[in-house]
Amino acid sequence: MNNGKLNIDSKYIIKNENGNDDYYGDIDISGLNLEKIPFYFENVYGDFDCSNNKLKSLMNCPMNVEGSFSCYMNELTNLIGGPKKVGKNYICSANKLISLLGAPSIIFEDFFCNVNELESLEYTPITIVGNYNCSKNPIKNIQFMPKTVGKDFYCDIYVLDIDIQELMNVNGDIINSDSMRDIFDVPDDAPRWLYDGV
Repeated sequence: MNNGKLNIDSKYIIKNENGNDDYYGDIDISGLNLEKIPFYFENVYGDFDCSNNKLKSLMNCPMNVEGSFSCYMNELTNLIGGPKKVGKNYICSANKLISLLGAPSIIFEDFFCNVNELESLEYTPITIVGNYNCSKNPIKNIQFMPKTVGKDFYCDIYVLDIDIQELMNVNGDIINSDSMRDIFDVPDDAPRWLYDGV
């Protein structure tokens, strides 16, 4: 976690062959009330966490994050400007997303877009190696779905009226989000995005 400051250590900044700066380490700028990301690194060889701010855009995000990318609890309506490649988890829960435009096509671990305002999963990643959580969204259009989910698929009960397995390959379980409190024994005062699978 950060200490309320921008902790960017210059010794981890190396200029790449494109003439842009890369960062070799984790970047945590969460919880700083930022309205925009105040710097740009083309590649981050670690985690990038810009969650719990006031971001309305992912402008200045890295193109590539080798670790996990977290932008949850902001004011985002889409993912334009976000990284094109994420090596681990991509967490964009608890925003105001109405579109997944800008998401990478492949997620190498988990993808969480739960607790948003999505009526469709258009522009969703096509392949998710880990879990996929789209619960707590008012999804009405099931035309656009990922092709492959390597582990569990979390969704809402009105999406379960159709056979998800006919639309995509889910290698784990299909879980109705309404039952998740019982599964995980979550306290009543837990944040919504937490008990919805983040």
